[in-house]
Amino acid sequence: MKLIFLISICLSGLGFAISTISLTGNGYTDILVTIADDIAENTQLISILQDWLIEASRKLYIASKYRFFFKKIIIRIPEKWSNNGQYIVTSASTNKEGDIRIESPEQDAKSNPHACCLPACGVGGQYIHFTTDVMVKGENAGFGNLATVLVHEWGHYRWGLFDEYPTSRDTYTNKITQFYLHNGGWEPVR
Repeated sequence: MKLIFLISICLSGLGFAISTISLTGNGYTDILVTIADDIAENTQLISILQDWLIEASRKLYIASKYRFFFKKIIIRIPEKWSNNGQYIVTSASTNKEGDIRIESPEQDAKSNPHACCLPACGVGGQYIHFTTDVMVKGENAGFGNLATVLVHEWGHYRWGLFDEYPTSRDTYTNKITQFYLHNGGWEPVR
């Protein structure tokens, strides 16, 4: 099966729209990747994102036993970036509404990639967080292959999967995680 993959790069314009991901012909469409408004214009970052998303789509396709892939992704760039004819002006939403948000490390002290705000097992999160320093460093950022990391975080974000390894405290609430505790000890997934 030939993977069809489309990335649109959009310069935000008037108004906004909320990204609504749908699954069409086994491909996820209308995935919104947003670049925070405080990030300086960087065409290298756009190339990195495109390559990363294409590789992640391939990895998702293989990991899902040839069931799912990323079919259509929109990258929303900051409005202050220059439009040299490469970008489509659209009414894409703000960077606070992206499914995958690329932010500067100064904006968020947590540079580690993560899916934000998982309410319960089986319930998806609000968004996936990456920072520009992690994206530019790639595998040298210390997280391994970033396409693999995105597929891992996609599982959290889209399907509400919890980590398959123990964590002592919830990243967001700082409360002790109880998910895999059984009789006071960590237990692997059954």
